Amino acid sequence: MNLDLVTSEIISKDAISEDTENVFSTSKHKIKTIESDEIEEAWSDLESQMTEKTDKVEMESSQANDFSIQATGILKTISGVPYYLANVRGCAPAADAMVLGYWDTHGYSKLPSGNTLIKELATAMWTNDGQSHPDMIDEGIEKVCKNHGYKNFNSVFDDSLSKSEVTSEIDANRPFVLSMYNGGVGSGNSNRYGDHAVTCMGYKKVGSRVYVYIHDGLDMKIHYITF
Repeated sequence: MNLDLVTSEIISKDAISEDTENVFSTSKHKIKTIESDEIEEAWSDLESQMTEKTDKVEMESSQANDFSIQATGILKTISGVPYYLANVRGCAPAADAMVLGYWDTHGYSKLPSGNTLIKELATAMWTNDGQSHPDMIDEGIEKVCKNHGYKNFNSVFDDSLSKSEVTSEIDANRPFVLSMYNGGVGSGNSNRYGDHAVTCMGYKKVGSRVYVYIHDGLDMKIHYITF
């Protein structure tokens, strides 16, 4: 049995001319006369369908990974919180410095900035080899403020932070230091935070879930992590 690849018709042996050269010549002629526009249109339609399906899968995957960004909820962030890096003297002094860096532009302009502020905070909270005791964070902040003439600056250590306290502090435009024990993976990161101090400068509340927005001292970006 022979099949014409162009017309899909079955050709019997009897119908095949002994002049094989003429047969192949006829077949070639048929192939050449097929409208190329029809073929291109068919391929374009197929590629379009494949692209639409791929885009849909990628969009659904993106929404699943960034639920806190896509989902409707209450979002509050504090602008003007600077970015300082933890590799200067440790994560806690850097987190403290970011908090005071905000207040430097909100009524406490005598405070130093940058690495000068980080190093002064590290000394005030007895940071050793980048390690700080969480209960020294508030004392370090108050000591540095007093060193620069601000005796009324009140910093509080809270070892049982709740979701409502997170939202109330941010709603009141008060960024704060968050010390994490065995902290999870923040957005845009691949490793867990572990024991790490960060600066909380926002939140997003979706139902009963709270996402804490932070400057983590590891780069110059805003990250978020589930409370």
